[in-house]
Amino acid sequence: LGNETYSESTHREEFAKYLNELCKAVHAADPNHPIVYTTPVDVGIRDFAKFTPELDVLGSSSYAGPGMLTFTVIRTKKKMNKPVLFMVSAFLDEGSGRSNLTEEVKIWSDVEMWKRGVLRSRPRTLGGFFRGWQDKEYKDWSGKDHKDLWGFVRKDGTAKEANIAAVHDVLLEE
Repeated sequence: LGNETYSESTHREEFAKYLNELCKAVHAADPNHPIVYTTPVDVGIRDFAKFTPELDVLGSSSYAGPGMLTFTVIRTKKKMNKPVLFMVSAFLDEGSGRSNLTEEVKIWSDVEMWKRGVLRSRPRTLGGFFRGWQDKEYKDWSGKDHKDLWGFVRKDGTAKEANIAAVHDVLLEE
């Protein structure tokens, strides 16, 4: 039910209460539908614990490194008693000004997030998913060219074997 809205809000408590009302409405329409709201790392966890009890799962955009994933799961369990679902965005994210990193370094980052983050956070996490399916090229609002190499596969659709191996390892340990 949203992605990182709380962190951009100036009325955070009100947003958490509104999110709870949305959760109630979804549960009324479909009581078996689990509801996830995604926040950067664990931003807002205190307000969600206090004002959003109808939320079923905390979604976490994992920008901060594999150790932070484990920390997020522990805090979420302690404060909210809810499981976590990670959007694996790699801790060397281009949003941190690192868009000039090679594909090899970015793949290493993804693999570390899975192996040292998602895997070590179980069983308190539901798992995770990669932020993007495919690499892409685009122009930003100012016309500057960007190469987003954070996809699970390359722009031409070929597999990044290290990413596949990392997810394979996760599934084998189930």
